[in-house]
Amino acid sequence: MNPEEIRALTKSDSQQVVTLVETLDGKYTYPFGGLWSLSQVQNELEAVGGVGLFAKKELQAFILFRKNPEALEITFLAVRWGLHGKGYMRTLLRNHLSDSGVKKVWLEVHAENQAAQAFYQSMGFDEVGRRPNYYPDGSAAINFSWMST
Repeated sequence: MNPEEIRALTKSDSQQVVTLVETLDGKYTYPFGGLWSLSQVQNELEAVGGVGLFAKKELQAFILFRKNPEALEITFLAVRWGLHGKGYMRTLLRNHLSDSGVKKVWLEVHAENQAAQAFYQSMGFDEVGRRPNYYPDGSAAINFSWMST
């Protein structure tokens, strides 16, 4: 893995976010975050924030998040299909956690997404709760939290 750039996402990156998400549609047996329209992504980036990892000027992985007084909440993150396990998201998340100065992070993941759960645990996240019947398929969301040391 050789990322050329990790940087804050801007409204001009919205189409790349939408395109990356569209390539993931139907690849998983559980909901992965749903398809977001261009305007939804633009609004999210204007209102809150995002960070992306680029290689050859193409978005490879992204994290969308919201900051609140208690913690940073990751609302959506994804890595390009075929790049799972190659270190892109690990690099992006590590970089964001260290550079942002954030002290606490929250996120949730589909109960059937075992790979993501293992990844978050390997990054120091702890399971802190469950939301039953959270997803449209009736599955629970697993809540994770990370705190800086």
